[in-house]
Amino acid sequence: MIFEFKDPWDGWKNEGFFKIGRYQDGGRIAISIYARRKDDPQDFFQPYCSVTVNLPNRDLANKDEFGFVDVNNAPWLEGFLTSKGFGMPTSRFATSGFCNYPEYFFNIQKMKYYRLEGV
Repeated sequence: MIFEFKDPWDGWKNEGFFKIGRYQDGGRIAISIYARRKDDPQDFFQPYCSVTVNLPNRDLANKDEFGFVDVNNAPWLEGFLTSKGFGMPTSRFATSGFCNYPEYFFNIQKMKYYRLEGV
């Protein structure tokens, strides 16, 4: 299944899906978005952004449903995740470098609905 969203950088209508895996270091959930332009039939799905960032030395309540959102590279992700019901902030943060990454509880079942098998 595909979801639609407005590109926060240029305003184009996109369609995308989640790719859900595991980080090799620590085995935590790794989530990314693949997307393409909605109105361009020649376009193909390609990596759009990472939803999560791997901070293996930081505590998580559960590595299967919780993760740190990559607001450093995609500051719009928090609004997107909460408005679409894909995630909810826990009010916890982890600092790496100069960035505070918010911890989120992810609605994994809903995210799995918006993924393509075999990708």
